[in-house]
Formats: sequence, structure tokens, C-alpha cells
Amino acid sequence: MVRRQQSEDGTVKLVLRLHDRREIESVFIPDTPAQTFCVSTQVGCAMGCAFCLTGKMGLIRHLDAGEIAGQVRVLARELDMLGTSFNIVLMGMGEPLHNYDQTMKALRILTDAQGLALNPRRITLSTVGLVPMLDRLAAEPVMPNLAISLHATSEDQRASLVPSTRRSRCRTSSTPAAASRWPGAAALPLNTSSSTASTTPPTTPSARPGCWPASRPRST
Repeated sequence: MVRRQQSEDGTVKLVLRLHDRREIESVFIPDTPAQTFCVSTQVGCAMGCAFCLTGKMGLIRHLDAGEIAGQVRVLARELDMLGTSFNIVLMGMGEPLHNYDQTMKALRILTDAQGLALNPRRITLSTVGLVPMLDRLAAEPVMPNLAISLHATSEDQRASLVPSTRRSRCRTSSTPAAASRWPGAAALPLNTSSSTASTTPPTTPSARPGCWPASRPRST
């Protein structure tokens, strides 16, 4: 850990240095209503979102699965929460679906009985909506919650905010269509007038919009 910052509301940001001296950020967000760890999946990001400082860095490199899962362990240790319930959101630096294989490997580590044995319902993956990867994700045995950031209601407006939509199929029309193929999504209409469309896997007791799972996680 290189640096630790804490805000008045209890949010804690850790700056972590990797083996190649690159740095990433991991964040603890209290009372959301659960305790939540926000972790990174890349050093930088290739999506280039106009409002995002990480996007201005460009993509430096992908994190490997150990570096993604390791952030959870570091946060739990530094915050003395190794025996405490918490949720995880993949909403830090980087686009999780752009680093698909390592992100999914990290989720398998975190949910494995020999890892942290977290329930997949306690993990939310946030994405700008890379359509081919959404289709692939829907078939995964480890099924996290899903939050899609649309940011706009029109193709032109979204293209100005999220330049990656110009060169890929992650559009305001195709992204909700892909999300509708997500298991259990039939019960949750996707509203493209909002900035984020969310859905949850079929094992979640109640599907509702939002970045955090609906219920508190079990202890690890």
C-alpha cells in the first residue's frame, strides 16, 4: 500500500503499487447499506469516457486475476474486516469486460471455497456494455450481479461521452438487448432513460436497479 485516504463519510481509498511499480486504486464504501469494496480490473482504461480520469490515462495494462482478487484481501486486512460481511463491486479503474478472462478467473477465486467463499450475489460487475462479452458472461457458471452504465439516451450523445461506442457494438440499443438475454432479466425491464440499467442473476431474492446487491452478504 502506497497511500491511504479517508473522507468524512468514512469512505477509504487505498493506492496500491504493483510488482511493476504501476499503481491502482481500491476503495471501501461504508453503509451502502452493506459494507462495499470497489476494486480495479485494469491499470488505466481503453474506453476513454469523457468524464473519467482513468479513461484519460488510456490502457496501460490488464490486471491479472491475483491482482484483482488480491485487492479484496488487502482491503479486508487494512480495514480489519477479515471476519466481516462485505459486498464487492468491479467499478474501480478499468472496464471489467475488456479484461474478461482475468476478471472471471478472479471471481472464481473469490467465490471458491478455498478462496474467500463469497456468494456471487454479493458481487456486482459494472460495465459500459461490451455486447459480445455480455453474451459470453450470461453463460458463466459464476454469475455476478450486473450494472450497465448507459450514460445517455441517444447514440450520438453516448458516443460523445463514451467514444468506444463508435468502434464497437456497445450502443444504447444493442446493450439493453444483450442485457435482456441475461438470466432472470425478463422480470426487470431495462429503462434506457436512466444512466444505469441493472439486472441480477436468477438466484437473487429480489431484482432491483442499483449498484449494490439487495441484501447483506454472509460473513467470510
